[in-house]
Amino acid sequence: ASLADETCVARDRDDVTASSGLPIEKRILCNGKVSGAIAYAKVPPLPAGDARKAALLAALDASRPGQLARGRLDCKPAGWVGDTLALPCRARSGGWPTLVLAREANGVLTVAEGAASMFPVLATAAGRPVEGSRPQLVEQLQALWGEPVVLASAGDIDQLKSLLRDARVANGQGKYTASESLFRQALDVQTRLFSENDVTAAEIMMDLALNVSNQGRSDEAAALFRRAEPIIQRSSNPADRARLATYLGYEAANRGDFANALAQARTAAEIWGQVAGGGAGGADAINASPGGLRTMARGEMAMALNLQALMALRQDDPVSAYAAASEALLIINSTEGLPRFWRSDVLSTLGQVSVAQGRLSAAETYLRNALAERHSISGEGAATLRMRAILGRAYQTEGMHSSAIIAFR
Repeated sequence: ASLADETCVARDRDDVTASSGLPIEKRILCNGKVSGAIAYAKVPPLPAGDARKAALLAALDASRPGQLARGRLDCKPAGWVGDTLALPCRARSGGWPTLVLAREANGVLTVAEGAASMFPVLATAAGRPVEGSRPQLVEQLQALWGEPVVLASAGDIDQLKSLLRDARVANGQGKYTASESLFRQALDVQTRLFSENDVTAAEIMMDLALNVSNQGRSDEAAALFRRAEPIIQRSSNPADRARLATYLGYEAANRGDFANALAQARTAAEIWGQVAGGGAGGADAINASPGGLRTMARGEMAMALNLQALMALRQDDPVSAYAAASEALLIINSTEGLPRFWRSDVLSTLGQVSVAQGRLSAAETYLRNALAERHSISGEGAATLRMRAILGRAYQTEGMHSSAIIAFR
């Protein structure tokens, strides 16, 4: 049973085929809900003694299960539970505590992942059950995380995942009213699980704040940011503060306060740069890999620079705007594992900057490339139509009315 008193069982996956010489991957179901996973990989013989931890972490990082995990999780330095490697992590979407256990035996790496409350279940899945009373096991978890750990049930996490996913999809589609309702429901669940003073609840407050800001309710957005900010400032994770600065920049831009938006964007870019370049203890290999925390921080830095460029452009400073947007594109082009639409957004910004500089040929190239990339991602969606409008306005600015008409069509 889990530490949330759920009955958990492992079931073979029927949608994958086992690799030669390996067991078939499994899903872990707790109270009937998919709550975790067990995966396997072949690894070379690992050394004994002090070198084993680094070798096991490197083997995890190189494995397919490790690559999939790092796209979803931000991990603290690794620890040990007996001879099992333990990574205390936080889900990048939702923030709930997630535990990854990895153990090697006879050239087979077993990787078990699930909610922190599944600690005894995951340990058994990894091939080395843990013993002790519930308070003793909770104490082990807190030692791994270095702080108290919320033991959310599979049902709670599943509900929260669904609400946040649907809220962000609706927000991306411009359905702000529906998105707001879903974010508020998610905040209720998150507050019940983590308390309103937990950083994970503060992150949803920021999502909700930006959502209502997009609807023109700046006073309400400001109140939500005031609730979230002191919680975020107490966080030991600099990425949380970088994200706050990013969101405050977008909110200021929505209010037309472009000077403040520019300042927030610069702060965000600076902190994201520190996260991207800093170490992350025992989990550094995973964090530095494509999809890991440091990789995503480089992408977030690029998007903060992109906002910086747009705000500089609003203040009639195309030179600074071009420098920031060019740096953003350089980062995007040299970093694997980032969302594809980020490059399209930066190309669009460079196009707008080029229009302001009177460089129509360059503007047309940037905007057409941005439009093509966005269209390949989302078809003729709202974002694609916005880029067509930008291209059309660029043609209008240069008196190319026929081209403008074609773009607006």
